[in-house]
This record gives sequence, structure tokens and C-alpha cells, in this order.
Amino acid sequence: DVGFGTRLLASMSSVDSSVLKLDAYRLSDKALAAASLQAALQSFYLQQGQYKLLGSVFNLEVIGNPGGLLSHLKAGCIDGFCEPYQGAMTSPEDMLEGIVRGTG
Repeated sequence: DVGFGTRLLASMSSVDSSVLKLDAYRLSDKALAAASLQAALQSFYLQQGQYKLLGSVFNLEVIGNPGGLLSHLKAGCIDGFCEPYQGAMTSPEDMLEGIVRGTG
């Protein structure tokens, strides 16, 4: 379907704050042959790249941006518990107001 392909390409331009940052390779055995070092580096950075790209896929809007959903869900849960608790520390009326703010 051409429409799906177009939507997919359009959504790839709007990846939500996903940075491709690879970890450093730490060399444990200092006496490696060049071919062994090259194979180890390729394996390490290929695995790192796949892991980071998978994180970017979870931020694509074409599949509903599940990464953003999880971060908003976490913030909502924190607000749902912290607002009433902070209100309860001052008075019962403030606790009720905190329940309204936390669930609103």
C-alpha cells in the first residue's frame, strides 16, 4: 500500500527525542590479533546499533508512539499519588483538591 509507505516515511522524520549514542568499547585483552579485534569491534557496535535503533522504533508515531505513551503514563501515575499525598500533609480539603488535580 502506497499510503502506508508514505505515512511511514513521514513519521520517521518526527522521531520523538531519540538520540543514537553508542557506548564505548572496552578492550579487556590487550594482545589481540588485528582480525580478532576487528571482529570484536564489528560485533559490539552492530549489537549497540541494533539496540539503539530498536529504541527509535518505539518512538515512531506511525505505531502510536508507545515510548511517549509510557512516559506520559508514568507521569500520570506519579501525579495521581503525589498530588493527594502532598495535599494530605496540609489538610483534608487540600487532599481532596490534590485528588482532583492528580486525576484531572
